[in-house]
Amino acid sequence: MSSKETPELKRLKGLIKGERKLEPEDLALFGVGAAVATLAPSPTDVIYFYVERWLDDHRNQISPTRYWGLKAANYYFTDSAWHFLLLAWILASKKPVDEKAEIYFSLVGAGAVVAVLFDFIHEETKKRRASPLTGLQRGSIPDLEVAL
Repeated sequence: MSSKETPELKRLKGLIKGERKLEPEDLALFGVGAAVATLAPSPTDVIYFYVERWLDDHRNQISPTRYWGLKAANYYFTDSAWHFLLLAWILASKKPVDEKAEIYFSLVGAGAVVAVLFDFIHEETKKRRASPLTGLQRGSIPDLEVAL
């Protein structure tokens, strides 16, 4: 093994090659990581919600098989892709573990901010489309649209 390998990469290679056994510490760390990854928002949440909205808007234009296949792929692969890329970056990075954790949680925080901003933008767009006088959506009554 090269001296430039990170401790995490050495452990992972040892597991793959059978040089070491899976220890309870490994499982505990995996469990904690999986729990945090499931609960914490990620930057891919924006992509997930956008694809979901697109699928809902085009539901009747695509076949049921393709619709549900795309929904399942979106659900399972969008968030997973983010975490696999993040794991690869952490393993390939030559930084100390505590610095990696700091960077990881900064990225998770940034993902949370992006997700919240996306939600705020969506709600603001809905409010601006609503007519202030009637509460109806613009375009629902043709004569009202001319008056506005």
